[in-house]
Amino acid sequence: MNGSEMWRSYLLAFSELTNIRLVMHAHGEDVLDSIRVSLLRGGTECSAALAYVPSLGVEQQMEILPQLTSVALVVGGSTTEARQLIVSLPNDRVREFMLKVQPEVIQRSDYEEYACLLELWMALGGESQARQLAEMAAAEDREDIRDVGALYICKLEQMQAGDFAP
Repeated sequence: MNGSEMWRSYLLAFSELTNIRLVMHAHGEDVLDSIRVSLLRGGTECSAALAYVPSLGVEQQMEILPQLTSVALVVGGSTTEARQLIVSLPNDRVREFMLKVQPEVIQRSDYEEYACLLELWMALGGESQARQLAEMAAAEDREDIRDVGALYICKLEQMQAGDFAP
């Protein structure tokens, strides 16, 4: 297949995708349920769901915030995309949600998940919340959580001094 044929195939696929999206918008809640499931399955399904989320309205995106947060707190290929989608939502509502789920996340988290939680707070402009969480982590019994706390306290101090960009 040459470049011209590949481009025509791409245009055809793009046209079909556009038509499918229009039909999906008409099915609202049914589609949200499928997106919720796909976000938690990972891989290509998660990537496809993340690519579709920006076409949803803000209220629909807020409805799937728990699943977006789950993706954003797991180190993997979709973490950054999920975090960017979360940061694009109304900050005050996202922060309120994060404060509600944070105790459970902290309870079950490992080093990477705790680090992702701190990164998400920093991306939301919640440096004071990130600092508080980092200090809590630094006092934890679990060594891996203490390590992430110490690392982020250092990062936050460097940011404050202007020596580090998030």
